[in-house]
Amino acid sequence: ETETGACSSHWGPQLKGEMCTWNNTDYTETCVTYDDVCVTDKLPGTWECLGHTCVGNPNTQNQTYFTTNSTGHSVEVTETYCWDEKRESVNHDQCVDYYVETKSACDAVAGTWLSTTIASQESFCTSAKTCVGGRTETGWTGERDATQCLLCGGRMVSESSWMAGTWVDPAMVASGNLWQDR
Repeated sequence: ETETGACSSHWGPQLKGEMCTWNNTDYTETCVTYDDVCVTDKLPGTWECLGHTCVGNPNTQNQTYFTTNSTGHSVEVTETYCWDEKRESVNHDQCVDYYVETKSACDAVAGTWLSTTIASQESFCTSAKTCVGGRTETGWTGERDATQCLLCGGRMVSESSWMAGTWVDPAMVASGNLWQDR
């Protein structure tokens, strides 16, 4: 029997063995399977994945808001935002890039080529760590790296846990309903 399981965190990290995309023009779904995927670091100081662009992306939208400029005046700002289904943020500092199709291409973007087997998914699920505890002036230690965390008395813990799948034999279940005469 094939092993199963899932990462407990609702937003990752997951190495999907299958990626499905929806076409809003002809209302069809196309699925592609992946035996291996490329995991890349996010761009420093941003939430964006390496190679992220909204150019030509059908999910592009503008977001307009007001902010205060350096002279204290209110200004209207419009930013372009889009979601790229094939470049997926999987934790606070990594993305999975489904555009990268070979190990050599993954190496070229300084990524890590990982298998999508259940064992690899389990290992990846528990690999993202965050700092908890320790001393800080602000009370937030979650963005510290392992060295800073330990120096301040904190400890690194996994952001997610693995939930192994359970195989169940199918069976009919009695409903408890009874036939009644009319």
